[in-house]
Amino acid sequence: MDRAILPVAVGLLGGVGVATFASVGLAVLSGTLTPILSSVGVALGVTVGVLAGRAVARVDAGAAAGKAGWADFGAMAIFGVVAGRQFLGLHVERAGQVLTWDVFNYGDLPLHITYIRYFAGGAPFWPENPVFPATRLLYPIGIDVWNAMLLQLGIPLGLGLVATGLVASALLGLALWRWGAAFALLAFLLSGGAGDAGDLVWKNLFLALFVTQRGFLFALPAGLLLLESWRRRFLTDAGAPLPAWVEATLWGLLPVFHLHSFLLLSLLFGLWALATRRLPRAWLTLGIAFVPASVGVLLVTDGFRAASLLGWEPGWILGKGESVLLSLARNFTIYPFFVALGAWAAWQRRERAALLCLGPALAVLWVLFFAKLQPWAWDNTKLMLWCYLLTLPAIALGLERLPGLARGALVSLWLLPGTVNVADATLDGRHGYAIYDVAEVDAVCDALRPVAVEERIAAFPTFNHPVALCGHALVAGYGGHLWSHGIDPRRVSERLEVLMNGGPGWEQAARDVHARYLFWGAREASQWRGSRRPWEANAAVASGSWGRLYDLAAK
Repeated sequence: MDRAILPVAVGLLGGVGVATFASVGLAVLSGTLTPILSSVGVALGVTVGVLAGRAVARVDAGAAAGKAGWADFGAMAIFGVVAGRQFLGLHVERAGQVLTWDVFNYGDLPLHITYIRYFAGGAPFWPENPVFPATRLLYPIGIDVWNAMLLQLGIPLGLGLVATGLVASALLGLALWRWGAAFALLAFLLSGGAGDAGDLVWKNLFLALFVTQRGFLFALPAGLLLLESWRRRFLTDAGAPLPAWVEATLWGLLPVFHLHSFLLLSLLFGLWALATRRLPRAWLTLGIAFVPASVGVLLVTDGFRAASLLGWEPGWILGKGESVLLSLARNFTIYPFFVALGAWAAWQRRERAALLCLGPALAVLWVLFFAKLQPWAWDNTKLMLWCYLLTLPAIALGLERLPGLARGALVSLWLLPGTVNVADATLDGRHGYAIYDVAEVDAVCDALRPVAVEERIAAFPTFNHPVALCGHALVAGYGGHLWSHGIDPRRVSERLEVLMNGGPGWEQAARDVHARYLFWGAREASQWRGSRRPWEANAAVASGSWGRLYDLAAK
């Protein structure tokens, strides 16, 4: 089964990656993403995907996990049910509203919709940040560009989001199974701490990261397939790895989708090549990956001018007033016991592959307990996820030392909190969370059609403003989004207040925040009740039940 599916999986990942990277490159060269460029990108992606699939089919890339048994099929079925429920409910139109099933997506999905429609609507490339003025978008935009390409090619936004999520879930399921059979599938799907997810740092990885942090839709399946191939290339001799150029393609495209994943995987590649003294096996992959990876990193970091990602914050994982032991127990339950058991078993058996996965994982985890990668320390979990996956091979060795009954009982106890969280999210009777009103957003989008998407519009900075959901640039977006991306919005927010209140100096304030237009609707009227609204001296360029749009440059 695996030998038949793997070429298709690698072909899909390579094809999507190349299509997206090519379209980004063409958009940078031409100035904007267009349907023609999206078509060219897809054509290139299909070509490379077919070639990659055929190359994989010619090598002995049988699954390291062995032949699938009933436990594997059971784990795959559970994984498929949960993934289907989450992604089929990702973007649902019902009773005039768009809803999303996962509460973690409630705040994040509107920002991604903004990016997708902004790119598809003709934003200049490399794009500025559509939710903050005069700043370059320092974000791995790959998966949102992919959905923007689908939108330009006539695939509705909701369908593109759902289809991408479902296909990515199937690819992740295969990659997890190749990494560690049914155990890896369930350990990932049912991960998480004990208690209310809102009070935990270590949340369920599938719900809180894979479903919501969209770069992982590409980075997780591609990264796991790379790790499994590199394990064959450097650590074991259990079958052939993926062809070097296929590895290089997946690896070199990662920065555009998820920079942190690329950095950690690159660290492992170098460490494994050096530790096993198999450098000759590394040069071809490294040489081919170097150019696309370098270009991707340069684009995402604005030529390495992005702010440092690392800051010192020991104890960030602790709850308010909690002791270290209580916080670790609530978040990780008995996972540390399994890690210790796995380390002991791997050391006793001198299992080089397991030790070279476990050692780097624990070292990175140790650093992440004392440092943060972004202003929001919870973003550390984006790397902790990889550390968790890297410990699973050693844990599997440790579990082999336990009697069957004890093994089953301990694993069940470990995964029980995650099982409860996943079951609650899957069987949730609330039927989703409303993101926006369809009629309002459609009307606003129609009104904004003559306005270039890069023209800044002053409006209330909420996470799901209809202007942003139409893909148009705001003077300032939701403060939580800006803060989590390392942007300090205080000065812009102060000038926006002056503008929207219409007091002395409001026209200069508009120039300061690059506001060409001003949107005045129910949100703005509620937020700035005492506004003098001097811009109303000019006729609105568009109006409707949603409010009015004013051109601040009109005389």
